[in-house]
Amino acid sequence: MPMPFTRRLLLCVALALATGPALAIEKAASTLQVVSPKGLAKVVEALATDFQQQANVKVVVHGVDEDGVESRLRQRPGADADIDLVIARRSTIDTLVAEHRVMRDSRVDLGKSLIAVAVPSEAPSPAIDSVATLRETLMQASSVATANSGSGVYISHWLLPRLKLGDAFKPGARVQAVDSVGEAIASGKSQLGLEQISKLQGVEGIRIVGLIPDELQQMVVYSGAVAQDTAHLAQSEALLAYLREANGGKALVAIGL
Repeated sequence: MPMPFTRRLLLCVALALATGPALAIEKAASTLQVVSPKGLAKVVEALATDFQQQANVKVVVHGVDEDGVESRLRQRPGADADIDLVIARRSTIDTLVAEHRVMRDSRVDLGKSLIAVAVPSEAPSPAIDSVATLRETLMQASSVATANSGSGVYISHWLLPRLKLGDAFKPGARVQAVDSVGEAIASGKSQLGLEQISKLQGVEGIRIVGLIPDELQQMVVYSGAVAQDTAHLAQSEALLAYLREANGGKALVAIGL
C-alpha cells in the first residue's frame, strides 16, 4: 500500500533534519521534468542546481507562458517528456487538481506577487506612493506597457478605468499590451510599465520604482503540485519541499515573491 502523502512529507523533513541541509533520497530519478512560468523558471533552475547536487537527481525546467502551463502539461509527447512537478498560478493549479492532472494533497503555495511600476534605468523615479500620485504619473506618461495576459487584463480593464484617465488610456492608445513589459521599457518602446514584480526582476535596462498602492493591488499566488502520474513521486515531493525551505524561500523573495 502506498505511503500517504503526509507521512512521506514528514519522512522527507525528518531525513533533512537528521542529515543537515542535504536531502536524502534512496533512489535517484534519472530526470525530473518541471514546468514553470517563464518569470519563475530561472530561479527554479538555480535552486534545482543545488537540489541536484544534494539529492543526486537531474532536474529539467521548462519555462512557458503562464497561460501555457495547462497545455504544456497536457501535451505528453512521450514518457521521457512527462512532467513531474508543476509550478503555476494557484488558479491554474486548482484547475489541474480538478482535472486530476496534479495531486490534490501535494499542492502548496510558494509565494505571492504584486503589481509594481518600472521605468527605464536612466529615467527619474516618478511618485507612485498614493492613488493620486500614481494617477498623475500615468497622466504624464506618453506610453504605458502592460502584459497581454494575466495582470495586464486586470490593469487595462479595472485599474486604469478606476483611475479615470480618459480615452487616451484605453487599450491601444497610450496603453500597449506586450509580451514582456520589462523588455518594452528597456528597449524604449514604453516610457513606463505596470506588471507583476516577479516578472520585472532581473530585466536589464529598467528600474523598479516600487509597488502600486494597496487599494489598487491585485495579488497573484504561485503554487506547486506533483503531477498525478509522475513516475518519480518521492523525488518530486522532495524538490517541492526544497523550494519552500530556507534557501528556496530567500531566492523566491529575491525575485519579488
